[in-house]
Amino acid sequence: MRSGIQPEKIVLAVVKAIEASFNCGDWLKFGYETGHADRVRDHPRLLRSLDFHDSDYSEHVLEMVESILRPRRDRDLGRGYAVEVREIDPKAVAVAERVLDLETWLAMNDPALHQELYGAYHSEAIVDDLQGPAETLGIQDVHRHATRIRQGLRDDPALAIGAAKELLESVLKAVLGLHGNGKETKEDLPKLVKTAAVSLGLDAGGVRRDEPGAEYRRKILQSLTTMVIGAGELRNEGLGTGHGLSQGPAPDVATARLVVSAAAAAATFYMEAYEAQQPS
Repeated sequence: MRSGIQPEKIVLAVVKAIEASFNCGDWLKFGYETGHADRVRDHPRLLRSLDFHDSDYSEHVLEMVESILRPRRDRDLGRGYAVEVREIDPKAVAVAERVLDLETWLAMNDPALHQELYGAYHSEAIVDDLQGPAETLGIQDVHRHATRIRQGLRDDPALAIGAAKELLESVLKAVLGLHGNGKETKEDLPKLVKTAAVSLGLDAGGVRRDEPGAEYRRKILQSLTTMVIGAGELRNEGLGTGHGLSQGPAPDVATARLVVSAAAAAATFYMEAYEAQQPS
């Protein structure tokens, strides 16, 4: 999450995600992880209004989230003077982000608020174009990979490269109808990209010589395949997360951004090409 966000925006985002997904057990777990289990359990209306779908549930959610994320504290001003303040508790916010998978939830359900909290990093905007085609085609995993990519570009370049490779695999499998985790989905990235290219009519070898710009179109499609395979190989060589290497090479941010840019462009291209072939 960006720094300098208005506390009210953070509270609002958490409230929206909790209202959409929490049950009583989730509330209690959240209370334990933030150190406020007794407050959650002893609230006279919160869990009861959730159970009975009462109209005042939203009010109690807001009250509880506010008290957990912005607890009241007295600030000593000296000479016996003190004022009551409500400051954001970063540890509680971090718990909420993790438990709710908040960045992904906002990206899928409230893009405007997601933009305010997470989307203002210029270097991360390279994955924004993925959201539209992914939503149209119902490829939910794209949002999760995009979240990891954004996090990686901020804090962990290896995570960004690993997530870029997983993004490509998810998109290519979706295009080919390889859903779930059965044996038929266990294909490596080079085979996936070559099979998808043929399926979508994007195989360089299938470009006829009499087509306009045939030579350069073949070169571009060949380069696209090489680029996708290269992104996967960088990860396999230890520059991206996924193989549990000890003392592996550390990628720089510029390399991670290049890999992510290429992967995002390729993934968007494959999704749009697939969408264009679907019956209207």
